[in-house]
Amino acid sequence: MKICCKIFQTVLVSLIVILIFSMGTYTEATIFPYIKVAGPGSDFGHTPLFPHIKVAVLDYRASNTPEELEFMASHYDLLIGGTLEGYGDSPGFSYTNYYCTYVGSPEYNDMQAWATSHGVDFEDFFIHFAEPTRACLPDSTTGKTECYDLSAGSRVPTNDWQGTGGDLTSYRARIASNPGNANYRAWKLDWLEKEMGDRYDGVFVDNTSFSSIPAFPTIESGGTIAEYPTDAGTSFGNDVLKLFAEFKARFGNSKVQVPNVSSLPDDTRVYPYVWGIFREHLLRPSQTVWFPTIDKNIADSTAAGVANVLHSGANDERSAMATLALFYLVKNETTYLAPYNNWGKPELTTWTIDPRLNQWWEAIAYNVGQPKGDRYTFARGIDPASPLKDSMTATVTKIGWSYRLTDPSKNWPENQWQNLKIRFPSGFLTNVYKSGSNWVELFSPGEVPTDGTYQLGTYAYEVLAREFDNALVLFRPLGASGDASDASAVEVALPATADNLSGTYYLLDWDENLDPTPRTTLSMRNTDGAVLIKTDVLNDTEPPTTPANLSATAVSSTQIDLFWDASTDNIRVLGYKIYRDGNQVGISRTTTYSDTGLLLGKTYTYYVIAYDFPGNESEKSNSVSITLTHTPFASDLTQVKAYPNPFRGDKHSQIIFSNLTANVNIKIYTLTGDLVKEIKEQVGDKAYWDVKNKQGEAVSSGIYIYYITNPKGQEKKGKLAIIK
Repeated sequence: MKICCKIFQTVLVSLIVILIFSMGTYTEATIFPYIKVAGPGSDFGHTPLFPHIKVAVLDYRASNTPEELEFMASHYDLLIGGTLEGYGDSPGFSYTNYYCTYVGSPEYNDMQAWATSHGVDFEDFFIHFAEPTRACLPDSTTGKTECYDLSAGSRVPTNDWQGTGGDLTSYRARIASNPGNANYRAWKLDWLEKEMGDRYDGVFVDNTSFSSIPAFPTIESGGTIAEYPTDAGTSFGNDVLKLFAEFKARFGNSKVQVPNVSSLPDDTRVYPYVWGIFREHLLRPSQTVWFPTIDKNIADSTAAGVANVLHSGANDERSAMATLALFYLVKNETTYLAPYNNWGKPELTTWTIDPRLNQWWEAIAYNVGQPKGDRYTFARGIDPASPLKDSMTATVTKIGWSYRLTDPSKNWPENQWQNLKIRFPSGFLTNVYKSGSNWVELFSPGEVPTDGTYQLGTYAYEVLAREFDNALVLFRPLGASGDASDASAVEVALPATADNLSGTYYLLDWDENLDPTPRTTLSMRNTDGAVLIKTDVLNDTEPPTTPANLSATAVSSTQIDLFWDASTDNIRVLGYKIYRDGNQVGISRTTTYSDTGLLLGKTYTYYVIAYDFPGNESEKSNSVSITLTHTPFASDLTQVKAYPNPFRGDKHSQIIFSNLTANVNIKIYTLTGDLVKEIKEQVGDKAYWDVKNKQGEAVSSGIYIYYITNPKGQEKKGKLAIIK
């Protein structure tokens, strides 16, 4: 038996050695497989940054500074966009769309090369007009809408003429793709495979529609599409759906899609093929909010295992806090908030995240806790902005199925209140059936009226609420009056709750400060939102847990980087105080800190203390000492070595990676693409793998792939053989 085992081991070693040095045996996709996710609606194994909210950022290939990108990567649970690769560990999606391309772009050139290499007609990758057509679109170079006469067979433009003068073969022309062409779809999947690589977990598919061709030009004459002669929009959308299905068939759960569905309701046919839905501009507190549709969209997608990324844009405190309140009213365990307006700083011409909007990040990060129930109507009444409004002290008389409310002091025009609103003393609202000079009549109302004071008006308002562990959230929708000015303001009494018996609250603003005035009432206009912190929260005396596993790495001859595990708190960890040699030297809102301007040859000792919103401080973390010597790291990853290779279980205890740069991330994969272990700790230019998986179990014999990256964007890939 031992002889057989020895022979088998020898053969296995020979096979593994052959595999290691036969680089042509596997395709790149097999050698370096994609990151695996658990399936639709999963969180990619990412630990949420905050217990009460998941936050995403959308970056339309913006021109942000490294500092802004670093902020995004350290503050968001999901990163969407072309410039965010290489920042942070949050799941990330590359940007694409399925309906158009720019002439002369890398994507266009790759498409053309693919068509040539596959011997297919490149022009079939686009849709064309079947007849002479006059099409109108805005032109970014003139700022005007321009119209051009296009011949039969012309490509179809989208969005913007881009200064092309109607020449849709010229550089920067934006033209519609043909998702009905199987070769186009095959090329698109090949392109996305390269674009996603091993940096991204999937793709964000912008401007998705299943009922129209997105950004289709205004047509003054002609306009028939050769590839879709009838019902062009729906047929085009059905073919886009094929692309979603083929992406899923090709990548399974190794890569995921998130379509941007800017209008509601969306098409539930796409649910089986996507991880989530990006609902662009869904949170619009300044417009009429149709909650039943929003609720149904979120409920349907959640039931299908599909996450919801709810997008908003806000550039002032009122709209920001209203947006946050609106999100809290509809959120569930699958929803993400994408809170930024991505359309540029006023002083810049490039699209970018506006750093000023980081102000309301602090309000988002404030831990309101978990919801204690569903959304409910907190208050309702007659909108003060109503053109007609009055009150009456009524005596009630029942007349058949109706009730007549009479106030002898009134002298109204006949039927002045017919079909308008009436508010009962209880707060119940209904419509007036008909009215006379001093009476109104209600037909079979939902509540039996009694003698008392009633309010009448053209329009009604309501204030919606949802209670959370630490806060009461209020939002007042726009309503029928359409007036969001001070003229619409009403004063609402704040409720006492089981855990806030005083009924006193403090108003949270967008940079996390609390208004020092305790409130038992609040003035609210149409489109106002508020996050009100319960008084009991501010009486909190419980400190955060102690930061753990503090470590230090010398990254240069003058800089030491610190890393530690996050603390938790019953309300919210606000940040961490950094101490060097017993003196506070900085504050961090994340679990890392870079200490700079240090002296070569000197030994430094560090510890970290967490603090919460009321100022309670944790115990000190473990202390760590480090002597700053000449940088012990390689300048790049070109000379990385991994040894022993093959690893023999009867002779070796670990695999060593040497000649590393600072702050590398090493991931070990199986050949089928499963993540085995992630290694972030290193000692100088070396890192060590104990040949165990992330569950602490010894791995089995076979071929494994290592993939090393660093903050400079460098990477190193290779194979390891494990012999047990």
